[in-house]
Amino acid sequence: MAKIHIDIPETFPFATELDVYIEHINAGQHLGNERLVGLLNEARLRYVASLPLQENGVDPRGFIGADLAVNYKAEAHYGDRLKIEVAAQDFSKYGCDFVYRVTNLKTGQLCAIAKTAMLTFDYQASCLKPVPDNFAQLFPSSV
Repeated sequence: MAKIHIDIPETFPFATELDVYIEHINAGQHLGNERLVGLLNEARLRYVASLPLQENGVDPRGFIGADLAVNYKAEAHYGDRLKIEVAAQDFSKYGCDFVYRVTNLKTGQLCAIAKTAMLTFDYQASCLKPVPDNFAQLFPSSV
């Protein structure tokens, strides 16, 4: 089976730390894959909240997911603290990709790398909405 490839930047302009709670644990006694997606979304929202998007005509609540890719590297368990680094890249007319590196601070192990393609969406009109011309400049460089 071919594995997906995610291009990871050398540096990440944003990082946050999140705890693995008991509600994140699956029957295998480790972080469930669907729960990791929730943690990635939380990290992305924290990153976006740190940026001047709304002041520049982008409603950060108006993103919609277009795709998701995750490469799992190591398990995380109840009580672990994860460092989730986030960068934006591959900007387009309607959005960009967010790339994540998830590290277990207790063990130092890389747990996952991931990517989500997020598009700007007008939820009232139910259609994609182009980003402003300066959209890419609103994000710190990840290189």
